[in-house]
Amino acid sequence: MENKSNVFEKAARLRNELAQACDSINQVQPMAPGLHAVAAECAVRLSHASVIITVNEVNQRHGTGILVKRLFGRTPNLVSIRSRNHYGEQHFGDIDLCLNHTGLSRRDVFRNVEQALRQISVERVVCVPYCSDCLLSALAIKEIFDVPLCVYVMDDQNVHFNGIPDSLMKEALEKAALRLAISPEMRDAYETKFGLKFYLLPPVVEPELIQVQPETADPQNDAPDAGLMIGNVWSPKWLCLLRETIHKSGTKIHWYGNSGTAWLDTYKSELVNDGILDFGFVSEAELKRVCKRYKYAIVPSGTLDLDDDRVSIAALSLPSRLPFLFSVCNIPVIVLGSQKTAAARFVKRFHLGVTCDYNATAFREAIEKVSTAGTRQSIWRTKAENADLFSAAEAGDWIWNSLALGRACDDKYEKLMPRSESDLVGFIEAPAPKDVFRNFQETYHCMQRLRNAGCAPDFVIDVGASCGVWSDTVKRVFPHARYILIDPLASKYRDMSTCYSDANPEFEWIEAAASNGTGQTSLQVSPDLYGSSLLRPADFRCYESVPVEITTIDNIASAKKLSGHGILKIDVQCAEHMVLAGAQKTLAQIDVLVLELSLVRYANEAKIFKEMLDLIYSLGFRYYDDAGVWRSPVNGTLLQKDIVSVRQDVFLFRVND
Repeated sequence: MENKSNVFEKAARLRNELAQACDSINQVQPMAPGLHAVAAECAVRLSHASVIITVNEVNQRHGTGILVKRLFGRTPNLVSIRSRNHYGEQHFGDIDLCLNHTGLSRRDVFRNVEQALRQISVERVVCVPYCSDCLLSALAIKEIFDVPLCVYVMDDQNVHFNGIPDSLMKEALEKAALRLAISPEMRDAYETKFGLKFYLLPPVVEPELIQVQPETADPQNDAPDAGLMIGNVWSPKWLCLLRETIHKSGTKIHWYGNSGTAWLDTYKSELVNDGILDFGFVSEAELKRVCKRYKYAIVPSGTLDLDDDRVSIAALSLPSRLPFLFSVCNIPVIVLGSQKTAAARFVKRFHLGVTCDYNATAFREAIEKVSTAGTRQSIWRTKAENADLFSAAEAGDWIWNSLALGRACDDKYEKLMPRSESDLVGFIEAPAPKDVFRNFQETYHCMQRLRNAGCAPDFVIDVGASCGVWSDTVKRVFPHARYILIDPLASKYRDMSTCYSDANPEFEWIEAAASNGTGQTSLQVSPDLYGSSLLRPADFRCYESVPVEITTIDNIASAKKLSGHGILKIDVQCAEHMVLAGAQKTLAQIDVLVLELSLVRYANEAKIFKEMLDLIYSLGFRYYDDAGVWRSPVNGTLLQKDIVSVRQDVFLFRVND
């Protein structure tokens, strides 16, 4: 019996032969429906498969291929699907398929995808969209297998370039559980256009190549008068500008990593005359050694003017060579082109070098500026703090973990290239966990914002806790805090449901009403329990007067021996000011107040929104954020707001340095 590896090798050979046959057919006519059903006969049966969708082969000849293999190459049970064959080589995935949907209806696309994957049980899918075929395959797999989809935008084919229709891009992004962008510029552009949350994931580097300790220059420096250029040049216009700049400046450039794109063949014989020597493709390990020989590197980018033929790449895409140069090499970088390109912004953010126009004089001045010991020292300082964050060591797992959660599993990449207060982009919330009750999603988001601002409570006091749903929501953000839940109807709520109390056995319940005194009083209990109040609200509901124990927050804090600082939430139907009156000592330990305030005076003794704001400020707090509203079910009139106030001296707005 053949072993598993031989079976895979045979299947791979057969698939390659079939793919070549399919390609020859596609050159003369659209792919016929059902064509790939034949290929599926040879496919290896695969369970719990992860599918990666790209436009062309995954290999070392282009940045997307390098990054995709780096991120997912170690993923087991991997299926690679591409739309085109451009390079003639594919070294990725246990199974690889070429599915070209040219001329097909969506129904036929779905049928072909189902046929091609009929022996495979798919668990998740990541799409790197470059053409409509990529997203059609992704949508088909998502719908057929009902699995989570991640869309990772590495190249812009929609905002600055109409390569993918808006309707298709919008559908895919809305159905995606996770949306990633390769640069801050790409993230901001797509969030602004589609109003959906994207997370940043920049190009990453093999961990063994990363160099964070300074090292002396290579004594065998045999290229002191030449600059280094690595990777591809994707624009004929950029190459023409580069040639002219190098030629007129009298400098030389050594080019490593040319992919051999067809249009470049027309220039190869002329490059030497301009001072550009093409050394071809070398491995990254070799490139690390090569980099030591040069005093600077250049990255051609776009001008972002009307003559720029690749604005979509220049404005939004982050070249993978830049994180490589930053993390691996100890040489400064000169970006040629506009200061507003993604490449230029990266170099400025990490103090990696300078940007200059395609101009011989400006280029020579840039070389002089970066060829100083101080520039290299500045690079090392920044590199020592950030280079490891570009490591690919855990990046693949980060994607899979984030896809399972439906949001970034941590914010390390956002912190690596954070927004500034001057960025004119709208803030979009990360999605709340699916099991957070709809009415409390804004509470969840508000708590996340507090955490991001530095809030880390030692305790949370929940006055008017009802069934415990509010504390359950907050605990997802602050899991290590101590939770004290106070409600005079706690037993009645548990009779209705023990869902939240059972899920949180560490919650400390106190069955009493918090007020400005101790003893007994009457609670006005509404039929649904949630409208119950120490006052008598005039809101057309029928209330039953029930005797209850009352106590103060100060008494509870003393009995519970609360230490540290915390959050105090009060939702007691118009009696919030009475609870605050009984918390005068404890307020010194409170950093955050969450209060439900009414815009309508439901009882004579109640205080409305403006009056409560005045009280809050007099206690040393300031209005900070909103955490939900309640509107009239009849006409939508705003009736109540959950507002968040913070102590005057915490979470102050400040402009980033």
